[in-house]
Amino acid sequence: MEIKIELDETTENGKKLLQALEELGVKYSTTALSAKDVALGIGRKATDKELEEYLNHCMNSELSDIDDLINEN
Repeated sequence: MEIKIELDETTENGKKLLQALEELGVKYSTTALSAKDVALGIGRKATDKELEEYLNHCMNSELSDIDDLINEN
């Protein structure tokens, strides 16, 4: 069986849950979303405004990486 759980592994409760899984011998893997995933709506739905802003920056060659856009804000 495979179960997907979203948690912030940097929080106290997230750390406790991961520790409990380890103690129970449960196999798990963690995958953090990258800035590019977030900008393109993977993991959450990007707003039309976010996508339009990202595409405009790309089309104008003002953006070398999505991290640059995120760091501007």
